[in-house]
Amino acid sequence: MQCRPIPIALILASAACGPKPQTAPTPTLPANPTSTSRIPTQLGHYRLARRDGIAGAPNDSAYHYSDGSPTRVTVFVYQIPVDVQVGTDSQSWTPREGEKFEEVQPLLVQNGMIGAYEVAFANTGEITAANRRITEHATAIAVRSHGQVAVDFQYLYLVAGRFLKIRATVPSDGWEKTDVPVFAREMARHLASAGSTP
Repeated sequence: MQCRPIPIALILASAACGPKPQTAPTPTLPANPTSTSRIPTQLGHYRLARRDGIAGAPNDSAYHYSDGSPTRVTVFVYQIPVDVQVGTDSQSWTPREGEKFEEVQPLLVQNGMIGAYEVAFANTGEITAANRRITEHATAIAVRSHGQVAVDFQYLYLVAGRFLKIRATVPSDGWEKTDVPVFAREMARHLASAGSTP
């Protein structure tokens, strides 16, 4: 079943309707200390709050950052899925992986996890890191969930043989001015300059 994206204006207008979101505690898995050495404890004004393991993927990690605002930022470092490994140019795998973020939205609507969404942008470009070009796939999606509206960002890179994904949820007010893109690019440059897998 295909769900047509809803205009941001409609999402914002309907945000006042509906129940308040219910939040569940996030489980924290045991940390693997050797995997944290390349992840900075602070980048710009974002500080590392905690690290979670990813169930079923012992070498993958989620790092949660906060700047004290309502913006929530999570950095994922994970193995490259086999399904995106098409062709010999590994940098071409980044957009293939990044497109999954858009593809999952209709399923979230269908399953009642979100009420509506609209893709604000989805771009593939490049950044320079460690004297080489790295593909960047950037997406922003406005989402209405439980009567509230936010913009979910995703920035994706292939760095040191693993995917680096920065996901952020930003309040809808002033989302265009967020510094999440700056944080994401600086994280990619940091890890690329570190010269090894985080």
